[in-house]
Amino acid sequence: MTVLSEPRSGHRSDRRSIKVLDLINTSASAKELLLDRALRLGDQYGVDAHIACSNGPYVEPMRERGVTVHVLETPRRMRPFALAGAYADLARLVRREGFDILHSHGSVLGLLTRLARPLSKARIVHTVHGFHFHEGMGTVESGAYEWVERT
Repeated sequence: MTVLSEPRSGHRSDRRSIKVLDLINTSASAKELLLDRALRLGDQYGVDAHIACSNGPYVEPMRERGVTVHVLETPRRMRPFALAGAYADLARLVRREGFDILHSHGSVLGLLTRLARPLSKARIVHTVHGFHFHEGMGTVESGAYEWVERT
């Protein structure tokens, strides 16, 4: 594997590039938080950086900039049936693409990504951009979010 500290000019042709999937809920969040980083990882380090997000107005513009964007409709709350559908879609994507790193952003995607881990050899990274649970939330739902983040 290519080590991220190696500049692109030091990239050896006998190594394949690291393949990373960043998972985030919306195309707007993907554009604001991940697009520049994905472009920089590719340009400077030869990383094959992909983004997965729900369909939205920024999917095509990100693709036009050269980033591989996978549409992955994910619920924004812990809803079992919606989670099952999103998990099935993520499982297919992970198996098909063979990512080295799965980097989730947010509680729901953190859960789905951790569940998808056994389907690949990928390493998991999870970034919290604020906790999804709050005082006004019901005990069961807030407990589910807190358990996911603590786990």
